[in-house]
Amino acid sequence: MAEHADTRYWIGCVDDDQGFLESVGRLVDRTIRERPIDIPCEVELAIGAAQFNEALAEMNAEGSELAVLIADQVMPECSGLELIEQVREKRPGTSCVLLTGYAGMESARYAINHRLLDRYVSKPIENELDFAEVVTSELERFHLRRVEGIQAAQIRRQTTALQLANEHLEQLKHVAERVAYFSRDLRTLDLEEVLDLICNKAPELFGAKSCFLFVPDRDNQLTLWRERRVNCAAPVPPGIDVNRVLREAMATRRPAVATERGWCLGSVAEIADSQGCVVMPLWLTRDENFEPPSTPEQMMNTDTMPALLCLCGIENPGKVSRQVLEYKVLLINDILGANIANALAHIETDRLAHQDSLTSVRTRRVFDSLLTSEWLRFKRYDSTFAVILVDVDHLKEVNDTHGHAAGDEVLCRIAEVLDRESRRCDTVARYGGDEFAVICPETDIAGARVVADRIHAGVAQVEFSFATEGGGDGERGRPSVSIGVACANGKSSDAELLEAADRALYESKQAGRNRVSTERGA
Repeated sequence: MAEHADTRYWIGCVDDDQGFLESVGRLVDRTIRERPIDIPCEVELAIGAAQFNEALAEMNAEGSELAVLIADQVMPECSGLELIEQVREKRPGTSCVLLTGYAGMESARYAINHRLLDRYVSKPIENELDFAEVVTSELERFHLRRVEGIQAAQIRRQTTALQLANEHLEQLKHVAERVAYFSRDLRTLDLEEVLDLICNKAPELFGAKSCFLFVPDRDNQLTLWRERRVNCAAPVPPGIDVNRVLREAMATRRPAVATERGWCLGSVAEIADSQGCVVMPLWLTRDENFEPPSTPEQMMNTDTMPALLCLCGIENPGKVSRQVLEYKVLLINDILGANIANALAHIETDRLAHQDSLTSVRTRRVFDSLLTSEWLRFKRYDSTFAVILVDVDHLKEVNDTHGHAAGDEVLCRIAEVLDRESRRCDTVARYGGDEFAVICPETDIAGARVVADRIHAGVAQVEFSFATEGGGDGERGRPSVSIGVACANGKSSDAELLEAADRALYESKQAGRNRVSTERGA
């Protein structure tokens, strides 16, 4: 049965009486056209079974449907019932009408009992209009049965498709739930914990055996951060020819999925080549507006190399569809990159909270905390410690004359001297815009003065060449610092200690700068 509802129908009328055929043909054709239901149909007249079979072959070639067969029971070549049996064998849905006289009533009853016949009409036909109505009714009944069959087939297909879709959705729901549990475990800012979770949990999520996490270093070269090997001898770092999946991910910088990985340089057994593999580029950025490169042009203009997570040894690739693997990758790819990026950002944030972003010495916050700790230790153990305050002389003039970049360079060079000339146990911090502070544990005023003098002398050795507007070397000069030193002995609080150091610093400035002063009475 053809699938299209607009297929053209045929009504085959077979008799050995030419006049009867022509009369019935005209009447049936006119009756069909007068019916309210528009059914495309042609009436084919055939004298005998041989001519009918020729017409049937043409009809098959055109893709038409034999809707109704009218056959006279008594014909010289074969009986109408024999012709109906032949047609019904190949076209059980065709409506069949047998024309029979009184002598053929037994054949009609046989055909009805064996469900070969839809109608029989006695000859001679008394009312041709009624006969035409019978034929037309059979045509409409065939058409409705056919349309219902097409609709039923469509419903069956849709039902099957819905069942498959529901099964697929259930599978994806299960995947989403597992990913949700996995992402919940990743809610930590500890980088080591994040990396361990990824290396241990991600392979389970994909049913993989081996796991490699490669992250680009400062030179944009992949370095191995974590690995879990099972029957794998892949080189580290990975070369471009390890396997086609890794090659695809490195070339496109997009996730690559294969239910059968194929040949791999790291395989220790041929069976491993038939296992699945997933390689995910991870973009370690916290920028919400960042979009990974998606075109060859964007990839060529992107210097940053993404991290790569390679999951190999996915068994039973036939049970794991590529679509499910890609769905897992879609859910987890950004989660992994974001969690590593957040952990790295946390490390950087923690570093910036303790380290001055310009000079790389400790921050004022760290200085205040350590000063409190030293004061408590001083009071409890009756030890002593000292504080050195260092002010860069005339930094504002450097900024105004040569620009803030030159002033920043002066601060950085002086910070290097402070770090180099202070002792390993001392703490150097940026105290203000142009001020530094040094905490000297277990040090009296004399010992702190030695450190301060060493710092002062070290700064005096620094020489600068300030660039001109044209980019060449310009004015040369040496920076200087004013220093104040105070000791905890005799103070009632750490605030009083800072005030004493600040007064000593003020005395250095008042005396002409570029010198070291200790607190009065020391």
